[in-house]
Amino acid sequence: MEAQEIELSDAIQRICDVSPHYGRWDFESAAEFRRMGAIEHPDGGLVSSDTYGSNFYNNTEEKWRHVTNARAIRDLLEEADSGCGWEYGPADTFVYDLDNPAIVAVVESVESRLADYPFLNEDSYTEEVWEENHPSETECHAGSDCDCYVNSHECSEVLWNAYEAGALPIAEGEWYCAYCDKWYKITAQITDEMAMREFRKQLADAEAAGQLCLF
Repeated sequence: MEAQEIELSDAIQRICDVSPHYGRWDFESAAEFRRMGAIEHPDGGLVSSDTYGSNFYNNTEEKWRHVTNARAIRDLLEEADSGCGWEYGPADTFVYDLDNPAIVAVVESVESRLADYPFLNEDSYTEEVWEENHPSETECHAGSDCDCYVNSHECSEVLWNAYEAGALPIAEGEWYCAYCDKWYKITAQITDEMAMREFRKQLADAEAAGQLCLF
């Protein structure tokens, strides 16, 4: 008995026509669907199914737009049909069963939403971009336009916060600002201010212990 040929959507056939790496067989072997579709992007390409960003190297914003969209689509597909009517296809695609009404409805909704707005979960996108650009509280790779504390801090504020917390790094008459990654000279004015702050702290501690009453 001759095997029945799988019907592939126009979107899949287009990628098979232009890709030197993927052909009909790659898609036909991805799932046992009699009729197979792939989720399309408004730009005419296919939506990425890469939920880790392993194929995006140079652009943080582009990477997380694709990744968070892929995660949102995966969750919607799984919720619609417990993962039975779709699969991860070749070329980092989502392929789905064109005869599965629940999955088709999800795909149509996703494609419509992406045509109106590029993010399916903008909160997740914003969080991921922020985390990648700020791997620690003293690092910013987002550029000078970012309004994070690394770019907006006042060194004098960092100095006194560190001093009052007892964590001021001092070496050979200089203090270190971790946000600037730079050493600054401890001036006579700073030394006097340190002495005054220490004196006020001692008075406050004595008053708290009942050893002194300040009026």
